[in-house]
Amino acid sequence: MGALILRQFGLWRDTGGNGQVQYHFEDCALDTDRREMRRRSNLVSVEPQVFDLLAYLIQNRERVVSKDELLTAVWNGRIVSESALTSRINAARSAIGDSGQEQRLIKTFLRKGIRFIGAVREQSHTVSAGAIEQPMPATALADRSSIAVLPFSSLSSEPEQEYFAIGITSDIIAALSQYRWFDVLALNSVFPRTTHATEVKNVARELGVRYLVEGSVRKAGPRVRIAAQLINGVSGVHLWAARFDRDYENTFGIQDEITESVVAAIEAEIGMGEAQRAARKPANDLTALDCCLRGMWHYNHISPEENKKALTWVRQAIERDPSLSRAHLYHARVLAGRCWFGFSDDVMSDLSAYRTAVERALALDDRDPQSHYALSFYNMMTRQHQQAIASAERAIGISSNFALGYFGLGIAQVFMGRFVEAIAALRRALHLSPYDPIAFNFLNITALAHYHLGQYREAVECAQRSVRGHRINTLLRTLLSSLGQLGRTEEAANVLAEIHRTKPPDAEGHWKVTNPYSDPAYEAHLVDGLRKAGWGA
Repeated sequence: MGALILRQFGLWRDTGGNGQVQYHFEDCALDTDRREMRRRSNLVSVEPQVFDLLAYLIQNRERVVSKDELLTAVWNGRIVSESALTSRINAARSAIGDSGQEQRLIKTFLRKGIRFIGAVREQSHTVSAGAIEQPMPATALADRSSIAVLPFSSLSSEPEQEYFAIGITSDIIAALSQYRWFDVLALNSVFPRTTHATEVKNVARELGVRYLVEGSVRKAGPRVRIAAQLINGVSGVHLWAARFDRDYENTFGIQDEITESVVAAIEAEIGMGEAQRAARKPANDLTALDCCLRGMWHYNHISPEENKKALTWVRQAIERDPSLSRAHLYHARVLAGRCWFGFSDDVMSDLSAYRTAVERALALDDRDPQSHYALSFYNMMTRQHQQAIASAERAIGISSNFALGYFGLGIAQVFMGRFVEAIAALRRALHLSPYDPIAFNFLNITALAHYHLGQYREAVECAQRSVRGHRINTLLRTLLSSLGQLGRTEEAANVLAEIHRTKPPDAEGHWKVTNPYSDPAYEAHLVDGLRKAGWGA
């Protein structure tokens, strides 16, 4: 069953009659051609049956091997006592430094069989007699962000469930591959491999990646539990982890849900991690991409001063490499923030530069969903609502788990008056990326949608969540109008005072681009709430 599934995924590799393959794991090397077993380069004396048993387990490590299968493969079907089989298994464990208590490499599954669970690297037999080839040197880390998704382990003791773990792994790789700003290793490049805490850095070095994703699948009755984690392969630090418990009714539905959640979390974590990495680098060591990332690190701090620093860095990136699409994209994102958050001295000028930047980014790479999102946001601010919808949908079409695409869709729908649809899109954005650096903006626009539906209490709740840690004029305005409609004048007075303190330098331009309603009646509704709260009095 395991071999059949792996062939369907293109992962099965037959060793042929001679079996001329070397297997390296931990400090061991097994040479099936010369029938040698080494630990730390020292030959280990192993009985023929023990060697055959170990080789068979390693060659079939993608699944649990039953005792009957072992008897057929190693003893040619001869009758062997339970104690004799147990003795050979224990001898195999001892030869590779494992034990029945630890079961670190050879694991027994009660009433199912046994499985080799260690991380194995295969090498073709190309060296001269008398020496086992040394492990391949580690691959140098690419300057570009890179990630490997290690095959999820099946812990259910049911070989027929292995397809589910492999399917989860393949889906995550396929979804991550849609993000064009980091490299994702193909499954064939890492299969089969597992990690222990002590070897995470070695695996990352060997694969030449900065990040590793690993996980496990366990099925018990009608329930399935999937655990996943993102690890910094350089430091070994766990950046993110989650566990999902679901009813095992719709296999593909579960795969889709888990993939969506894992991918969205990983994309956001890597983005923030890479930005922090670039921010720590010496200035004379920075590439154009590093300048981009450092700029976005400042941008994500959301303040007028940090936005200016962000603008300086992304413009440096363009100077260093004018052909880098991401530099123009981040230039557009920073300019959008200046206009939207009220940091701009001249909104119309920055808006014009924003359009130029996003058009250049798309001309260089029209398959980046972030660039289509940036165009959507520009179209929304300039009241080109249908074009904003189309650009957001284009971003989602390129990457179905792209949270900003759903945000772009939701904010355009709000200013078109499609408030119920907008809430659904905005909730999806928040579900996909709850820790996004601009998730507070998802909440703020959700509050605005509730406001226009007359759901003022819900609007206040969302708006209050959005302004925690981000006391920005644009956000405070939504809260103020909602409080005004509820007659909560005392709270409104405090918010109004903050709004006056955070008044944008180009107040007229700021109002125009942050209230791009398709119908003046919607804008009048917003102003009504503000006036009830004391605004303009």
